[in-house]
Amino acid sequence: MGLASIEDTGAWPSKAAMQATYGHRVAFLDTSCRDYMHAHVDRAPARPYMQQLLDGVAADSRLTLVMETLERYAVNGRFYNLDALAEVVQADPPPRELWEAVERSVWEKDPAILMTLATPEFEQSVKKINNAIAESIRAWWELYYRAWIQGVIGSLGKQWSAQLAPI
Repeated sequence: MGLASIEDTGAWPSKAAMQATYGHRVAFLDTSCRDYMHAHVDRAPARPYMQQLLDGVAADSRLTLVMETLERYAVNGRFYNLDALAEVVQADPPPRELWEAVERSVWEKDPAILMTLATPEFEQSVKKINNAIAESIRAWWELYYRAWIQGVIGSLGKQWSAQLAPI
């Protein structure tokens, strides 16, 4: 959003503006960034490719769960155990429960994984779950990387795109 702001206004948003708008709300920040990409996808020389990446990430319900989990943890979940020790009840579920929903989203699509979780093939099943989650995150990362390369975020994004290159 900072690079988009530079492209649109010539200035990076102030710390106060970023904190007031996004704070630790990483899912909201991601949604805002992807909305910006949608609105400026016409900047991309490979517009159909960028649209395909945007659509693919938007359709990934697992990524939505990952982002919601990260946001929950960032906003107040990192203090969940401290609150529990102090007998402060949090209204939202613990981050661990949210992460379990991410894992469940994998084996619900592939019940064979669930069937092997309580067997000697447990480690292989866990790897399959982790790989599926990692693939969602990798596709998200690729979207941002390509948006920068394609100039969707603006000229500075294009200039600095190598910094986002997937490993």
